[in-house]
Amino acid sequence: MFNPADDCSTSAAATVALSVTALAAILAAATQSAAEPLSPLTAGLLGSPASSPAPRAERFATPDGAVRFTLDRSSGTPLMKIDGKTEVLALRSSPGPRGDEFLKTDTGRLVLRVTSIGGMTIYPDAMSGGAPVSLAGAGRPVALPAPPQAGLAARLGELSRDTSEKLGRSMYFETAGLDVRASALAAEAAARAAEALVRRQAAVSKVVIVPGIAPSARLDGNVLRITVVPGLGYGGRPSADAVAAALP
Repeated sequence: MFNPADDCSTSAAATVALSVTALAAILAAATQSAAEPLSPLTAGLLGSPASSPAPRAERFATPDGAVRFTLDRSSGTPLMKIDGKTEVLALRSSPGPRGDEFLKTDTGRLVLRVTSIGGMTIYPDAMSGGAPVSLAGAGRPVALPAPPQAGLAARLGELSRDTSEKLGRSMYFETAGLDVRASALAAEAAARAAEALVRRQAAVSKVVIVPGIAPSARLDGNVLRITVVPGLGYGGRPSADAVAAALP
């Protein structure tokens, strides 16, 4: 004999089972999303904030392939390495209009702009009007500065000879108060300073690299003092542009 109450109980049980199944699917999808974060471009297209991009390294390129680079956001400081250039840029993020994100160098120069819908524009140099870029695939994280193979003293001696030759006069690199564990950062800071000195043909006779609370470059007479912050990787030394800005 048909019992309405039994039919209602069966329907209710089926509804609960379907709800549990749906909830499990939602939780599984959320877990997968958390395990596989979206790229900046994909995040923007799906409505996720462009200011909170995926914590990983990715490759990007302009439509004509003239500019290719790696953007590594796996650490607290976004790192950018443009193909064909030796310097790794430690970028700083700041909000822009309409929900955009600006990524700038330590001199305040805009390098990358990420829109709220996931588009990206690169400004390769200070005179550039900007060019669109698109995701070109996964990239390798940018490696931290490596200690000089022959030791810091040998590396500074090499830079002293090379820079002196390019400037046409004597130039020396040295350190003061740095722990031996900061040799990788000191060598990296010296290389960026050498690049700036040659670019500006500055009348500097010595570069002294010292530890401090913030990376900086300061000219004291004919001595250039570079302050580094051990432990911060590329973000712990001034960029070549920052050093050049301190030169006459």
